[in-house]
Amino acid sequence: MEATLEKIYEKVEKRSTWIYKKQLEFSRIQPQQPKPQFISGETFRYLGKQYRLSVQEGNPEVKLKTHFPH
Repeated sequence: MEATLEKIYEKVEKRSTWIYKKQLEFSRIQPQQPKPQFISGETFRYLGKQYRLSVQEGNPEVKLKTHFPH
């Protein structure tokens, strides 16, 4: 059974109040992420993994390293 775009819009419209309430509910329980400061040591998630930022002065390039020298 294939749903037409019109039928999908119709269903979403019918449930719009419920969807809005759920969005509000989820926004209250999800931790708010602080704005990034882009400083060394700050961590970022990328493709499900956590990476630590290392800012080096005078180096405008970005590299993703999966391992670090000891």
